[in-house]
Amino acid sequence: MERLISGVREVSLLDSGVESEADDVVDVLEAAERAAEAVHLSRSGWGVRFVAEGAHAAVRMPPGRLAQVIANLVENAADFSPPGGLVRIQVERGGSAAGPAPEVVLSVTDEGPGIPADVIGRIFDRFFSFRPGEEAKSHSGLGLAIVKAIVEGRGGSVRAGNLPGRGARLEVRLAATGDG
Repeated sequence: MERLISGVREVSLLDSGVESEADDVVDVLEAAERAAEAVHLSRSGWGVRFVAEGAHAAVRMPPGRLAQVIANLVENAADFSPPGGLVRIQVERGGSAAGPAPEVVLSVTDEGPGIPADVIGRIFDRFFSFRPGEEAKSHSGLGLAIVKAIVEGRGGSVRAGNLPGRGARLEVRLAATGDG
């Protein structure tokens, strides 16, 4: 119950635009590496492996918010990964001087069953949780909603898709700074 109340409070704060942290220039790859290590340590014994790779690229946002986005995505991927599965965090630069504005693309993939077509459009909705075979009460359905609120509040976007064969890919796009 405490976790649910905390999550609802968090989403409400994000909706209102009230931020307690100041913006900073944050290296997304470094934040991803720290998040992967933290989730790995908290889930030792699960047998899920984590790797963060890609380009060093910077965004301007509160460091705690970026860490929260990455941790929520990585924890979600770990939940759906089989024992021995790999959760991959990839950081890329997107856009060019001639094309769209420079952006950072952060993707998290897993080797789980993928996301059924009938729920893929709802996974970022508040209080929506699709966990076949699990007690629905054990998940608040707010983790990915918080990701969406943070990212869209920063002018970015989120989307979900399935990998060919098996697994899911969740992607975040944020404006890049010239500092990374």
